[in-house]
Amino acid sequence: MTVHPAHPSSDQVEALEIELRERGVLYTVQQRPTLEYAAQDPEGRVWIIRAVKATNSVMAPPSRIWRAACDELRVSTPVTGPAGVAQAVASAVGRQPSAEAPASA
Repeated sequence: MTVHPAHPSSDQVEALEIELRERGVLYTVQQRPTLEYAAQDPEGRVWIIRAVKATNSVMAPPSRIWRAACDELRVSTPVTGPAGVAQAVASAVGRQPSAEAPASA
């Protein structure tokens, strides 16, 4: 699956921020060429969360535009909704680095 930067709506941004707050995830918002979040998991590792558009044969629901990646763990989430991304970051306790190549969101 190929992903491209996306421009989330204000509702999509609000939904992600609510999910992050409800799970106690600390985050900052950064405006680069596109919107990006830097979130910390419970062990202090940084996850970068970006809005992306997936291009594949199956159309995903409009809420599924978020992908998170942690370079330290060498892992990234699938393109998912705000709850999926927030849960991945919040539940990374005890997780070990992946044997695969570093991920990039």
